[in-house]
Amino acid sequence: MKKKLLLFMSLCLLSLTVLIPKVNADANTFSITPLTPETNEPQSSYYDLKVSPNERMKLTIRVFNSSDEDIHVKVEANDGSTNNNGITSYLGGKKRDKSLTLGFSDIAKINDKDVVIPKNGKKDVSVSLNIPSTKFDGVILGGIRVSSLDQKKEDKEKAAVTNNIAYTIGVVLSQSEKKIDPDMQFLSVITEQRNYRNYISAQLQNPKPRIIKKLEVTAKVTKIGFKEVPNELTFESTRLSGDLSEVLVNRVEPDWKILVTDLRGTNLSTATSEKPDRSDWEIAVSAQPFKDENNKEIPFTTLGVAYVQPSSTTEITDTDEVVIVSHSVENEIPKTHSQIENSWTVDEGLKAIVHNRNDLDSNKKYTAELDLELRQAP
Repeated sequence: MKKKLLLFMSLCLLSLTVLIPKVNADANTFSITPLTPETNEPQSSYYDLKVSPNERMKLTIRVFNSSDEDIHVKVEANDGSTNNNGITSYLGGKKRDKSLTLGFSDIAKINDKDVVIPKNGKKDVSVSLNIPSTKFDGVILGGIRVSSLDQKKEDKEKAAVTNNIAYTIGVVLSQSEKKIDPDMQFLSVITEQRNYRNYISAQLQNPKPRIIKKLEVTAKVTKIGFKEVPNELTFESTRLSGDLSEVLVNRVEPDWKILVTDLRGTNLSTATSEKPDRSDWEIAVSAQPFKDENNKEIPFTTLGVAYVQPSSTTEITDTDEVVIVSHSVENEIPKTHSQIENSWTVDEGLKAIVHNRNDLDSNKKYTAELDLELRQAP
């Protein structure tokens, strides 16, 4: 879910406001469900498939549109990778590690990447997999990402806000049960500066085709999605001197929250012994650089957005996603846990961060774009 954030600044008083279009039952109008390749019935929350050399397979994602207008979505097949924050990313566009000789994007083909979903309807989109003739060990990890291409804009005097929703379904492909041991390699260590802060950075590599994380999911998707994201995120006015830097700016509303609807398994009777069809999920955030009114890009070294936790502050960029919600469904009762509220204390959560006050013009507005992604994947 991408949104442009507007920041308002005056000469000696920094006032920041992030405007996010409200996502509720009316606005959040599209959702997706993966279908099993054999029967085209709704299946578990991500694809875990055994394939053979030269096999041809079609994966189908059903996209629902509950609005009274047609919507446009973009479909992508991206490689899975690990970003600088240590989490799995399916955004694509990242430079491939040299140890990845066969990626998901190499074997996945999408005939129609821009799709129109009819009003109050649904449409199936397909991804064709062409497995190479050479046998591979371990797993190939990727993700099918479906994002909204429709942009809803408010009055220009108020804000220029775009609202793009995205969902990702992970894909894990294997050809045998052969166990692949990880081979973590220490490649290099360097000292560097990021946003005026000193870091010692080590580059680690796992050249083996396996996921270094124990994950077991036996779930079936019915519906999970964003229910509501607040219409506006406003930061407190902060007085800055001319040379002041490294300032975190708090939200005005301490109870700012994101609501998620999870209806998976709610159709089961309370008397049944059947395991609820639910799996863990997370919300990841990435951010584009801020721009001024003349569309001049402001570097992250000057102004950005950060996710603050009690023991750490992690900056959010366009290449490094940050997970702000990791939700476990263990021991949940679906009917009493169908609405999940995600909130943060006033000292935690999303905050604006000013690195260099001197590079900001007090007479201009600044906008940025956030991407909130709800995903069920390893």
